[in-house]
Amino acid sequence: MKLATQNQSFFPEGIIEKFHYIKKLGFDAFEIDGKLLVDHKEEIKNAIDETGVVVNAACGDMTAGLVISQKRNVKMV
Repeated sequence: MKLATQNQSFFPEGIIEKFHYIKKLGFDAFEIDGKLLVDHKEEIKNAIDETGVVVNAACGDMTAGLVISQKRNVKMV
């Protein structure tokens, strides 16, 4: 079974640190905040590549028009 998590207040603030922490806790995927995703696309792509933790969903008002795939692609449409 694969596990995912949403952001939590006790997670590190930095994106790469956040992804490493999520991985350390045993999660496979991250349901990311839409604004964080839109504002930091390249940094998030790098964190996905470095940790293997994928973004499986985005939440919030900023997600209209986003396509997120399990192949680690994040792009605006």
